[in-house]
Amino acid sequence: RGGDRMYVDDIYYTTEDLAKLFKVHPRTIIRLIENGQLEASKVGGQWRISASSLGKMLEETKNNKKEE
Repeated sequence: RGGDRMYVDDIYYTTEDLAKLFKVHPRTIIRLIENGQLEASKVGGQWRISASSLGKMLEETKNNKKEE
């Protein structure tokens, strides 16, 4: 495994799944994707976000807060 690729054996979430998890509107998750802050793929017209992409975004957010 390596790089920024998404893998079949990863767990995938919808924008609605993550919105419920983080208690935000699904549009907020879509904005993160559109701004390039959260890596995702469109499948059947819906965004899918891998657990590894989510973890990467959260780690980057954590690291950015440490730098402030």
